[in-house]
Amino acid sequence: MVKLYIIIAFIIVSISTSSPKPTKCGTIDDDKSKIPNLLMEPSKYFVFNGPFDKLSMDYFILRHPEFQRIAYNVTLKQSKDSKIFLRDPNGIIEENATEKLVHIGFEPFNYTENNKEFSKDKIRIQWMNVPKDASPDSIESCLDTWFLVGAERHTLKIKYNS
Repeated sequence: MVKLYIIIAFIIVSISTSSPKPTKCGTIDDDKSKIPNLLMEPSKYFVFNGPFDKLSMDYFILRHPEFQRIAYNVTLKQSKDSKIFLRDPNGIIEENATEKLVHIGFEPFNYTENNKEFSKDKIRIQWMNVPKDASPDSIESCLDTWFLVGAERHTLKIKYNS
């Protein structure tokens, strides 16, 4: 019985004194001044053109002029009546690539110009540097962790042309 207590005590001491292991997501630099500008095309409004009774796909462009890896996350704020969706809303713009196409579309829905709810639809883009020590095979699983620390943000308003 005494040997069991000694073994348990040894395990507890070993666990509590072990040094922290580096995470697969890398060391996040929370200095937002080091995050480069991300250019969007379009930069203020994304326009969906009717008819809205058919499935439609389009895209917008994310560009960065720097030679850094950038993680981005795109989310939608939409009214209950609109049926907007994103294909691959998260991703990485690699150092050697300067732009990324983000595909956006809508499923058929009933659009009416006098419905004020549609004017509230927006696309929110967040981005930040990918830590240099991040494991290449874990980037997709690390996006949520990185965006908890802090990121730059931009909002595109959505307009509808019927």
